[in-house]
Amino acid sequence: MFKSIASYNREILVNPDTADVVEPDFVQLRRLAFRFLRRTNKAAALMCLDHLFSRPPSLHKTTLMETESLLSLYLTYVRLLDQVWRDERLSEGSDCQKIFALEVQQKDHYLVPKNTFLHGKVSAARGILDDPQPEHICSHEELRRIVSDAILGRMKNRVTMQERACRGTRGFSPCLNTLIRKNCFNENCQFHHIPPDEITLDWFHARLRFLFLEFQILRLAQHFDKGTMQCVSLSQLIYPR
Repeated sequence: MFKSIASYNREILVNPDTADVVEPDFVQLRRLAFRFLRRTNKAAALMCLDHLFSRPPSLHKTTLMETESLLSLYLTYVRLLDQVWRDERLSEGSDCQKIFALEVQQKDHYLVPKNTFLHGKVSAARGILDDPQPEHICSHEELRRIVSDAILGRMKNRVTMQERACRGTRGFSPCLNTLIRKNCFNENCQFHHIPPDEITLDWFHARLRFLFLEFQILRLAQHFDKGTMQCVSLSQLIYPR
């Protein structure tokens, strides 16, 4: 798993022949995430998905079916974040302990190692901007608050990134000009230019699943960030402006 994560996190390359960005292959990480989910290893599955969705999902060249499948996995990712946020345990063997590499010290005290994601969060919460301690010792109350804020921040950032990627696609609604006149001359058209014979029952069901998956993701994020995360209505998803 860690070799796959390290490989995926390498700098994105650019193909000099085509000037196209060459995205790292995320098939292996996705496969590992499904394997861990089948084994109910939520901590490992969340780590795989967190790295998998560290970049905005590329949806411009995907079909509606592929987009629906990707959003289904994204919803799983957000739900796992939600479950870890709700779990207040920091004990040895807990999901939080595994994910954040905490070391359990004496009762209700924990060591946060250097060079970890949480080490920077503790330093920031304590107002330590320069030359932070190599390790932090935290009480359960302090660490739980920092972990909670870190997870909420992660959820807000990732869901916002995903929602913007979805808004940049043309898969929400078919273009009426293309359907009726078989051509669209609007260069700024925001709708999907799909031939009429491709609008099948399977396509329609996939589109409904796509819309409701996006709605579920936004609703879940809004539940934990009501002040800043504005949930988009279904009408906005179907008829983008």
